[in-house]
Amino acid sequence: MPAINFVVQTKALVKKGYISEDEREFLNEIYHYNPLLFDFAVKRTIRSPDEGNKFSDSIFLACPGLEEIYPTPKKAKTKKKKKKKKGDKKERDKNHQKTEVGTS
Repeated sequence: MPAINFVVQTKALVKKGYISEDEREFLNEIYHYNPLLFDFAVKRTIRSPDEGNKFSDSIFLACPGLEEIYPTPKKAKTKKKKKKKKGDKKERDKNHQKTEVGTS
């Protein structure tokens, strides 16, 4: 319940040594901007007060088994524009001159 303010009290986390005062200020700023991002940031920031251990990075990554159930959407292919050759411009200029002569 990251959007409910009283569930995670950053002062208590500082008192117990899970985060520093500087981290508390940053986390509170994040909370006012985006409570869901705050929840994620708290979990990435907290550490054991005794040994300083944090959660492993691997728990924040996508589960390999989920890729089979929920595949990542493929990006749409974009067509590359063909580069014009120098000869194309000369041809265009010649055609343009011909039409100008024919219209007068």
